[in-house]
Amino acid sequence: NNRIRVINPVTNVITTIAGTGFAGYSGDGGAATLAMLKSPLRIVLDSLGNIYLTDFSNYRIRKINTSGIINTVVGTGISGFNGDYIPATTAKITLLIGIALDGVGGIYMGDLQNHRIRYVCPSNTVVPSISVSVTPNDTICSGTSVTFNLASLGDGQHPIYQWKKNGYVVGYNLTSYTDANLSNSDVVTCTMTTNAYCATMANATSNIINMTVDTTLTPTISISGIDTVCPGNSVSLTAVTNVFCGANYHWYVNNNSTGTTANTYSYIPTNGDSIMTTLSVSGNNCLLTDTATSNVMEMYADSAYFSVPTISVTGLVTASIGTTVTLNATVTNAGSSYTITWMRNGIIMGTTTVPTYSYVKGAGIDTISATVLSTLPGCIHTALSNKHTVLLSTTAINNLVGNESVYIYPNPVNEVLHVDNITKAISYRIFDLIGSIIQQGTLHVGNNSISTQSFSAGVYLLELNNDSSRSILKVVKE
Repeated sequence: NNRIRVINPVTNVITTIAGTGFAGYSGDGGAATLAMLKSPLRIVLDSLGNIYLTDFSNYRIRKINTSGIINTVVGTGISGFNGDYIPATTAKITLLIGIALDGVGGIYMGDLQNHRIRYVCPSNTVVPSISVSVTPNDTICSGTSVTFNLASLGDGQHPIYQWKKNGYVVGYNLTSYTDANLSNSDVVTCTMTTNAYCATMANATSNIINMTVDTTLTPTISISGIDTVCPGNSVSLTAVTNVFCGANYHWYVNNNSTGTTANTYSYIPTNGDSIMTTLSVSGNNCLLTDTATSNVMEMYADSAYFSVPTISVTGLVTASIGTTVTLNATVTNAGSSYTITWMRNGIIMGTTTVPTYSYVKGAGIDTISATVLSTLPGCIHTALSNKHTVLLSTTAINNLVGNESVYIYPNPVNEVLHVDNITKAISYRIFDLIGSIIQQGTLHVGNNSISTQSFSAGVYLLELNNDSSRSILKVVKE
């Protein structure tokens, strides 16, 4: 009849308290007598008079309160299984063949085709939790034995514990875990699987213990830096230690404290200074001793410890106008990437990074010098060379009356023949080898130029005349 009916034990009168007589599902939240049921099979009552029934073919447990209102308390209406630890009204069940109450609000049921006895918790559910504490501490020296203890809630009668270090299982079903082989940054946790009734979840994970492990060691300290400098120059020294926390430095020069407590020290040394530093360590319990003394550095502040660059210049000592003069420098103590500045008569001609330089000879006497800039460390970085003289290549005529020495150049000639140092005007003629006059004119006091640009290549004779003397010179035209 798809109904729940009651017989009054006094009057023996039967009454329907739930169901309409039609198979189906409806009516939650309303009067039970207006709700449709489908094969109700079992009913139980709690101490307050509420009725629980298995709505067999609707795959539900429904509750009728003392006011006659019906509601579903277990099941979705769909046969199946979708897990535990979820709200009862979202849990799938199959055919329920038995139901019982525990007296505190919980419901037991026989879930036939799921092959399970299942329990619906009352409203006072259990939230499982677990926490881990450390003895002696989470900051230790290497090799220290550490015990991890757990405290749990909602663990049930037979909980399962699983300890992990850095994600790997290290202890199973123990309420504590001890490890004397911990490393810095190790991570320890514990996971609990509970079998407590009414737990909101099956597993709980503890807080994370991050281990700080300091190495047990003997502190050391050493200092380094440049120990040889030019007088008046500053040096910077650095102290290096194997202690990372709580290090305090104390610098000494000639056993006198400088007051510097940093790991670096800068000052202007005097030749022969002795420098050292000491280390004191605070707040580090993993050291075998709390002090250390560095090596001693001897300071050398004297230019005598450095090499001085040198440079000397050599090359042609005479050259004709228009010819290329190549100069060579011999450089010492200047490194492999020095720079040379070349000068002629005090004026810069050019700069090179190799020990040679070439230029075109002009008129007059050239006084060549050079400076070198060293790349080596030292107190003196530049040096000036010797003075190298390049004279003009000339032909001198000394037998002309009134002219002490007449200089003729270049020879061979290309376009211009120079006749210099005329102190008294003279005449000149130029002959070819068959005696024809090619050019003639007057050379005035001072320096003169004779154009030979129109001459053909070959040999010519230059005749110089004054009132009482004559000189002839062979000239080659290139």
